[in-house]
Amino acid sequence: MQGETDSLTLLGQTPLLIVSFMLVALKVNIKLPDAVANEGTFSKLSRIDFLGSFTLVVSVACMLSGFSIKTTEELPWSHPLIWGLLMVSGIFGVAFVYVEARWAPYPVMPLRLISQRTPLAVALANLMASMTAFSMVSVSTNEYVPSTTFFLLRSFITYHCTSLRSG
Repeated sequence: MQGETDSLTLLGQTPLLIVSFMLVALKVNIKLPDAVANEGTFSKLSRIDFLGSFTLVVSVACMLSGFSIKTTEELPWSHPLIWGLLMVSGIFGVAFVYVEARWAPYPVMPLRLISQRTPLAVALANLMASMTAFSMVSVSTNEYVPSTTFFLLRSFITYHCTSLRSG
């Protein structure tokens, strides 16, 4: 039942995702400054924050893996695998912040964005709203599948419209 619910929920969001991709591809046209547009390929690649991206991916992947293994395998919180994954996630999270603050010339996430009160409040509000929505979905997995899909789709549209309006 759980696998069926998950796949139908994701399939319900697929058309909206495809429409979003098409709208971005057709409507977003970012003109690069002449200085950047005339640079060589190596120079453009050197502007990418590979270390920041790597530390962020490892941090998030380890955190999600730890929580996923905890819930699917029903391991106790004291299990070394759970603690190890969560500790590696924390270490790489701190490394990400350090890399973004001190090392990366063009950071993935400029820390000045979250050091200001308004962007930080918006980010925290979106985090809490997403956590609430997904906790409701995990509680209601025994309900009828289309209602869960409708709930996720409605939440997705509401959160993104609110973000666009407040931004």
